[in-house]
Amino acid sequence: MKRRDQICLSAVILSGLVASAPDARGDPARAATQPQAAGWIEEAWIGDPAAPMAAKLDTGAATSSLHAEDVTRHGAGGEERVTFTFIDRNGERRTFETPIVRWTRIRRAGADPDERPVVRLALCLAGVTALTEFTLADRSGLDYPLLVGRSFLAGRVVVDSATMHAADGMCAAGRGK
Repeated sequence: MKRRDQICLSAVILSGLVASAPDARGDPARAATQPQAAGWIEEAWIGDPAAPMAAKLDTGAATSSLHAEDVTRHGAGGEERVTFTFIDRNGERRTFETPIVRWTRIRRAGADPDERPVVRLALCLAGVTALTEFTLADRSGLDYPLLVGRSFLAGRVVVDSATMHAADGMCAAGRGK
């Protein structure tokens, strides 16, 4: 068999395999393992009870970041904790108290490094829910109070930088698109 015939036969076999493969949209078990599509700006829900937030999805950021006000550190039984407040999309003030997972140093151009607490909170975006690490920061000068980084996105959400509000997934209690 000539090389050209081998290539054609391989292409026919491969196209047959692709055509017979189950479609993730018709198989909920397979769809659950497929990353969900989302735009670079999406609606997200954070914490428990879940608070709606406008979120910017940033594949260049390793860790997610949340705008936090009234940040207070305290210790209880050897565990370092933090209490903080943020304002959700509906204008409601939400206060959380949670353990500090670790501290991180953020380097900024033209400024001294900033040390920030990292906390773990539930995040739901594009129908995907996961416990996620967030740095607590003053994001008041930025357009979006919530930045979602690779620690949440990787393997779960594919970001289309040309669109906004493209996610089809539903979050708890029927929220979502």
